[in-house]
Amino acid sequence: MKQMSGSMANSETTGAAMEWHEFYMFNTNGTFTKSRDRGAIKTTISGTFIATTHSDGIYLKLTYPNDSEIIGNCYGNLKEVLYVAENNTLSNTWKSCDGPGLEYKK
Repeated sequence: MKQMSGSMANSETTGAAMEWHEFYMFNTNGTFTKSRDRGAIKTTISGTFIATTHSDGIYLKLTYPNDSEIIGNCYGNLKEVLYVAENNTLSNTWKSCDGPGLEYKK
């Protein structure tokens, strides 16, 4: 993860200042793994994803097999949506409903 931001202006944090660090690993067979390190606790979960192209860009729809605290979404379900931003980073959509804005670099 490259950057974390809150709902307030200029609330971006990077590096060691972030509450947690996480990453996704996407596989060509449509599966992925998400891992989060929060202090001494490491949480990992895997699932499937579908990439779709819309007029405003590329979106990845992730589906998890079971609930986990590291699923970041607005609905409390087993889905998560990410999009490829203009600067070729991956961003979450959780920020649209008061979740943190998370940005990932390749």
